[in-house]
Amino acid sequence: MDWNHITVGSALGFVVGVILAWLIKPYIDSYLKKKGENKAVFEDGTRINRQTEGVRSEFVGPNAYAAEKAKAAATKEDIQEITRKIEEVKNSFSTQLELLKWELSMRATLYRLAAEKQFEALAEIGRALYEMELSTRRLRPALDHFDPDEPEEERYRRRWGKWAETRNDFMDAVEKNKLFLPQDVYAQFNVILRLSEKESIDFQACLAYGEGRLKGSAYLQGQKNIDEMDKKIREALTAIRQRYGIEG
Repeated sequence: MDWNHITVGSALGFVVGVILAWLIKPYIDSYLKKKGENKAVFEDGTRINRQTEGVRSEFVGPNAYAAEKAKAAATKEDIQEITRKIEEVKNSFSTQLELLKWELSMRATLYRLAAEKQFEALAEIGRALYEMELSTRRLRPALDHFDPDEPEEERYRRRWGKWAETRNDFMDAVEKNKLFLPQDVYAQFNVILRLSEKESIDFQACLAYGEGRLKGSAYLQGQKNIDEMDKKIREALTAIRQRYGIEG
């Protein structure tokens, strides 16, 4: 046996082993360190999970009933709030309905009172219109009837005085009741008044032209004015009857 050869080979093997151990030592240390960290993380995660489950068990278990009770209470509060709002809407609607009823009742009352006032006004105006129509016709009628003992000038003065009185009564009746008259009816009454006044003016002009006497042509002109006034009176009466459903 060659001892020198063995000794040299052993020495070389030892040296190579030391070198290899020195080279791989950092990797081994790093691996062991990482392994230790992973193990610590795993152990920490496991411990945290156990603690979390414990806390959840401790909270949910005893408080599950409280949670359901709170949920039910919240639902009850919601229902109460909805019911309260419904009642508010109902009360508001009832108030508005009562207000509408009151307004309709008030309007109906006002319309009734206005209609009554209109009928009263038309009745008063109708009486005054009748008197003015008669006095206008009598200023110079085509067929005249008079007292032969009465002086002609006095007769005409008396007739004109009667006309002026009835004209003023008719105008007063229309004007003081115009608040209750429809606008078109009020306008028609004023047209009738102007036609009656036209006949009065023509009557006075004929007397002045005839030196206190009426000539034949004066009666013809008077009849023309009367016919025109009668036409407007008929139109006004028809309009009034139709307005109130007295005549179709």
